[in-house]
Formats: sequence, C-alpha cells, structure tokens
Amino acid sequence: MILDSSPARGNLGRSAVESSLDVVSSWVYSMQGTGEFSDSLERLMSLIKADAAILVRVEDGKHKRIAIVDSQTRKLFSPRDRPSVASSIFSDEISLARSGTVWLHSETNDHVEIGDPDLNAKFKEFSVRDVAVVTLEATCRSSYYLEFHFSSLFLEHNRVVLLTLSGTLSRTWKDRSIGAARAIELSTRVTIELAADRSKTANILATDNPFGLSRCEFRVCLLIREGFTAKRVAKELNIKESTVRTHLSSIFAKAEVSGHIELLHRLSKGRGSGPLRRSGTN
Repeated sequence: MILDSSPARGNLGRSAVESSLDVVSSWVYSMQGTGEFSDSLERLMSLIKADAAILVRVEDGKHKRIAIVDSQTRKLFSPRDRPSVASSIFSDEISLARSGTVWLHSETNDHVEIGDPDLNAKFKEFSVRDVAVVTLEATCRSSYYLEFHFSSLFLEHNRVVLLTLSGTLSRTWKDRSIGAARAIELSTRVTIELAADRSKTANILATDNPFGLSRCEFRVCLLIREGFTAKRVAKELNIKESTVRTHLSSIFAKAEVSGHIELLHRLSKGRGSGPLRRSGTN
C-alpha cells in the first residue's frame, strides 16, 4: 500500500475547473455550518465519479464512520451502510498521514482484497473495484479522513482533480466552525434512527423502492405476497430455485426481516398501500 504525496499532474479542463470551484464552495459552506455536508460530499463524488464517500474519525486506534453518502441512495448514511476498509487496506499508517495526502489502492493492486472474508463479501455486494482516501486532519488525539469507493479503477483525470482539491479540503476542514464535526455526527445518528423506524413499517413494494430491490427481487416479492413457494416462484419466473433463494436472502437483508414468514407478513400489510410496479434497480 502506498502513500501518494506527489503533486497533481496534467491540466484541468474548463468544465472540471468550474465544477471544482462549485465543490470547494459547497464544502466551505458546510464547514462553516451554513451548508449541508451531505450535499458537499455528493458534489465531490459526482466530480471524481465515486460511488460512495465515507467520513471516518480515528480515535484511540478505532476507526468510526461518521457519515456515508451512497450514489445509489443519495442519502446521508444509507440503511444499507457500506463498510469502511481504509484501515484494513492501508493499515494504521492512514491515521498518521500528513493532512491533504491522497492514498490510492490501485497504485499497487488492481482489485480490493482484504483478509476479512466478511468485508470481502461486502465489497463484492457493492461492486467496489478501487478505494481512494484523503487525510483531512491528523493530530495526536484524533484523525479524520474521507474514503471514496469506485466500481471501476480510479481514472487518472479524476485522480488529478482529487489531488488538486485535497489540500483545500484539508485546510478548510481544520478551519471548520466549532462543533461542525459533532453536528455531522448528530445528523447521521438522527438519520439512522429515522431510517430504522421507517424500515420497520415501510411498504416493501412502495413506488419509491425504499429498500433498493432489484427488478427480479421485486417480482419475487410480488409472487411471495400471492402465496407462491420458492419452487413455484422459480417456475413462474423461469429461473432456478437456488436463484430464487439467493434473491430471498438479499431481500431479507435489505428489508431487515428475519425470514420468509416475517417477509410475507410485511408484504401482506403493505397490500393496497401503493401502486404495483415492476421497475427497480438493476
């Protein structure tokens, strides 16, 4: 794993420069407490083509996720929260790096491979191919860094953009208003609690697809609601029964239900509370 402290190379086009200024402006406002932190992260993710961004605080050797913005949900700290793996990939050196430093996993590896099987499974679930980290602040008491996930290798052009911005992101983070980091953490905690409450009552088949079901998972739920067994679902959809059970396992996890009986109960409760649809995430 390497520390990339080289200066940004290459020239940014006019469009990239304008977008970068927009990102910096949004970031500064959020650091001053007059803008939404999740909005500034979304803008930064869009600029460098990242699929997710995670703010992590390191204290007493423990890496704690303070906020997560996922491009799939556009929400602060998605209920389907991604793991932070920077410490597993880059070891404890990540918390000791100079502020503004950028770390890039693909500099030495062409895929994410972590010793923890559970984390590897999680990364496969989210199709993570590359990881970049920007150290925002490093002190003897605590450190903060941004961790970005990519579904493809981090392109050189976007890497130049991130390197160009990293110093500004770090400086403005260190000059943030008093209580800004705490406010982000509290906002995240409230979001988690509200999401947990909604997940217990939300209609799994609602039109806004609250649990991010794929099209196939949505169809499986429709049939399960009608009393179909896994075998009948497989026959109806012309797929293997083992595939149906894989879909069910994913549905259980996304909807946070314990099994088939609870799923059927939730689906039955949601009947008639929203129009049926067959669209969903791929």
